[in-house]
Amino acid sequence: MSATNPEHTQSFPKKLNLPSFEKKEKITYIPLKCPRKSKDPRAITAYNIFEMYKKGEILLHKALRAGATTSLSSESMNRNELFLLIAPTKAISERTVAIDACIYTEKENPEIINIPPNSECILLQEEFEQFPLLQELPFLLLPLNCYECPHFEECSVTELLRVPRCDAITITIDKLAALLISREYLQSQNDFEVQHKNIDILDRLSEAKNIIIDECHRLQNGKISSITALISTNGIESGFDFSPYDSLNNGNYSIIWKMIQNFRLLLQQPNFKSTVNDVLKDAQDRGYYDKHLSLSVPNGHITVSKLKEVISEIKTIVIAKENGKINLTINEIRQLYDILNVTYSQKVHIHATRTGDEIHVMASAVNDLFIAVLQDFIKDLNRYENKRIIFTSGTICSYDYSKFLYGNVEPIKVLFGPNGDPMKSNNKMFIFPDDFKLSSKGKYSLKKKKTKDKIIKNIINILKIYGNNDCYIVAMNKKDSLTILNALNKKGHPHDVDYYNSTDTIGVSSNSRVMISIGIAHKPVNTYDPMTDTTDDSKKLYWENVHCDTWQTWSRVKDPEGKVPSIVFAIGCTSEECNNITKWGFGRTTNVIETAPNKNTIDVNVDYECISKPNIINTKYFDETYIMAIHYKKTFEVFSQSVPNNLIGTNGHFSSKVFSKCSVVHEIFTEKNNNPIKNRDGKFAKKNKMITIELLNKHSQGQKTICAHTLSESNTVRWIYFDIKTERTMALMDGYLEMNAIPHLVEQFDGKYRIWIFLKETSSIVAKNYGKEILNKLKNYHNFDNYGCEIYPKQTIRNSKGQGDIVELPFRNGSRILFNGEFIDEINYEMNIETIEITENGEYIDVSQPSPIINDISVRN
Repeated sequence: MSATNPEHTQSFPKKLNLPSFEKKEKITYIPLKCPRKSKDPRAITAYNIFEMYKKGEILLHKALRAGATTSLSSESMNRNELFLLIAPTKAISERTVAIDACIYTEKENPEIINIPPNSECILLQEEFEQFPLLQELPFLLLPLNCYECPHFEECSVTELLRVPRCDAITITIDKLAALLISREYLQSQNDFEVQHKNIDILDRLSEAKNIIIDECHRLQNGKISSITALISTNGIESGFDFSPYDSLNNGNYSIIWKMIQNFRLLLQQPNFKSTVNDVLKDAQDRGYYDKHLSLSVPNGHITVSKLKEVISEIKTIVIAKENGKINLTINEIRQLYDILNVTYSQKVHIHATRTGDEIHVMASAVNDLFIAVLQDFIKDLNRYENKRIIFTSGTICSYDYSKFLYGNVEPIKVLFGPNGDPMKSNNKMFIFPDDFKLSSKGKYSLKKKKTKDKIIKNIINILKIYGNNDCYIVAMNKKDSLTILNALNKKGHPHDVDYYNSTDTIGVSSNSRVMISIGIAHKPVNTYDPMTDTTDDSKKLYWENVHCDTWQTWSRVKDPEGKVPSIVFAIGCTSEECNNITKWGFGRTTNVIETAPNKNTIDVNVDYECISKPNIINTKYFDETYIMAIHYKKTFEVFSQSVPNNLIGTNGHFSSKVFSKCSVVHEIFTEKNNNPIKNRDGKFAKKNKMITIELLNKHSQGQKTICAHTLSESNTVRWIYFDIKTERTMALMDGYLEMNAIPHLVEQFDGKYRIWIFLKETSSIVAKNYGKEILNKLKNYHNFDNYGCEIYPKQTIRNSKGQGDIVELPFRNGSRILFNGEFIDEINYEMNIETIEITENGEYIDVSQPSPIINDISVRN
């Protein structure tokens, strides 16, 4: 966060919990002054939230990357109030508090404690050096009671136990759940020594005044373990392969072997097998996506009584593999955790997912204990009346967060400042939809060569425009990311390719400002059947997750300061999908509506759409998208530094430094000493005047309007300008000129636009033909509105009545310049103004199209 105007005061909602969404009451704001040194709008918003809500339960809605968690963390430290951040990933917890919040808080040398995973235990680290594959396991027990460990005074795992006081504590939701589940288990086992350590940590967490549950939307999915019990491909079935685990039947792994045998018995139970057949039959139906492919089977086994021994034995298996005594792969060893959860779950869900002709029937166990212990922990905190409990996310859906609060009270809905976006960051985000929907199969899938080649071509063209470093590529899933990665390598354009819902796409920043997304965050359509009771509920949860994961990922390239424009090329995502993905606010629900047999539409309803939206720019063809995107992302200043030496008919350019709009006019137009002047009433003054600084000031203030004749006495001109009626036409021309490195300046006035190309004194005929050639080239791009664009000079020869057309000079009062993706009122920095020289070759010069950055854009007539 950067400091802004010291006089800035942030508006804050007076009424935040809307009593009736049907009335759609407008939220009113009252200004509150903030005593903090930083006048950053985000810091002021956080201060106001804490002032308005001294205690209580809040559901904080915000734009993604709005800086809410960082600001709230900083403000909590400013108040000397201990806060606890519960985050979905280690990267979020460490980055948000340990780095960002520490930078912006006014508290000197704040003490931040990040509770690490068990894997950071020094003793385990020593084991990792000897047995590296241990790091691949999802969970490991601590080797000793931490109080008795020789590394107690230096280990990061024990830091919270050593430090008597701190300002902030961060913990991942998985680590917190593990501590809580461990406490439940240890209490039942009377393991008082280890239990004492866990209770000490949990007691320290309970001391927090402010509890922030970040990215809270992820709570709606819970935890689930799944094992593929059967695969059917074109009618050929294969069951779970137990043979890799036969090597464990040697007496050394008796607990694991017993668990595997119990899992085998589970799969052989008559009711289990009949349920598998029922689910498989439904999945084979053509309308499988409209069915709820999940049935439950009561499991006769009780919860394992020797959990510690099971996990310890898995660790022993890994060490045996490292020593060459076992041939299991690490994935087969990791699968033992899923077998453990499914085998000893009280209820097993049988469900299916289908991709093309391949059907996977899975046995799954929803980890109800995971959510239950979290609910109990937060409810216990909620009993204390002086605490603030804040659930926050930029993608809050229809999940009921009252489940986590004592008495099931509804949390108060609060906006993080106006539109949840204090820096107006979404204003600088531009999304370009495609004209088709990418799918996992069929005509529009990566399996089809024509579709894949088209997508790879578009990616390469975008990389040529914006460069590898500023582009972030994301695919629908890990498999697709590898397909695109390999295709780019073969084309000689290597680039990393991420995928939706990876650890780098949720809640973390990116230095890139251009996103190339290949499809949206689709999953197998029946993914959420085990967690829901009906088809409708499953589909709603499915689409909520698709929208959450997609919008979270796209927002990684957004500038949180709201200064640098960002672009999302939504390849394989239509305008309708983009609108649904970016639509957020209070009371958001997703409904699947059947519009025809086997055809659905997704309807997103928001009771109060109060979160800011990005700009969705529709183009009919992707070739047009390139040009439009350059208008919004590239700037005159960037391209003015490029010499257009590849222009046929252009042999040089000249640069002048200017510091204001007045200096632009003075630099370009001072040779004119016979300028018509308009008064405020729109009538011309009786006498023409020479341009002076005093007159320029009156021009910019609206007292006078300086005009100019286009032609000199020798029929020469020093500029070409295009008078444009619509934003779309202006954007296409601006993008085209920038893509071809033709220096120009874009001006907005009174709802219209003018694009200026400044010249070294040039024949009016040459200049006009140059401008006409630009228009002719743009006609080749579909839907360019040539009729909404006039070119000056119109006349090329003086006549007895005057010196050519009279035009109003740029930068009148109310005129704005396009810079960095937005129109600004005044230049407050040094800026280069480029003038180009066009070589004259008789009365007509053939100004051919410059060599483009992209060589294979198809021309559309």
